[in-house]
Amino acid sequence: MDSPPTSVRILHLDDNPSDAQLIRALIEEANHDLSASVESVTTKEAYLAALRSCPFDLILSDYHMSGYDGDEALRDARALCPDTPFIMVTGELGEERAIETLKAGATDYVLKDRIKRLIPSIKRALKDAALEREHRESDRKYRTIVETAREGIIMATSPGGPWTFVNRRMAEMLGYSVEEMLEKSPLDFVDE
Repeated sequence: MDSPPTSVRILHLDDNPSDAQLIRALIEEANHDLSASVESVTTKEAYLAALRSCPFDLILSDYHMSGYDGDEALRDARALCPDTPFIMVTGELGEERAIETLKAGATDYVLKDRIKRLIPSIKRALKDAALEREHRESDRKYRTIVETAREGIIMATSPGGPWTFVNRRMAEMLGYSVEEMLEKSPLDFVDE
C-alpha cells in the first residue's frame, strides 16, 4: 500500500491552544497531499472520551501538560486504541526519554522546534500502519487456509527438531490434540 487513508482522522492532545493551532494549521496546509481532519482536546477526560470511540487514524500528543503527561497519554492510547499510530509532539524530549517513548509504543516523536518534520512523520506513520494492517490481514487469511485445510500440515525447526506448528487435521490423522502434538517431536514417532 503506497498511500495513507484518503481522509485521515487525527486526535491531537495539547493543553497549549497556540501550539494546537500551529499544528492544525500545518496539517491543513499539507491538505493537498494529506487530507486530514483534526480533533483537538486539551484535557485527560476529553482525550480518554475520544479514545474510547477510537475512530482515529493517528494520535498526536504533547509531552508536558498539567495534570497529565505524554507517557500516560501513550499508555492510555495503547490500552484503548492499540493499533493507532501515536506521535509525541513536544517542545523538549531528551534522547533517553525519546528512546523510552519509542520502546513504550510511540510510533515517532517530533520536537516543536522542528515542527516541519511533523507532516513527513505523519505520512510515514500512516503508511506503516496501513502496511501492518495489510500484513495482519494476510496472516489471518493464511492461518485460516492452513487451519481449515483437509491435508495435515506440520512444521519443525529442523529435521528431527521440535514441531513449531501442527494443524488440526494432522493432529486428527495421528490421533492426538494439537497441544499434544506440539509437545512431541518427529523422533517420538520413529520406530526403534
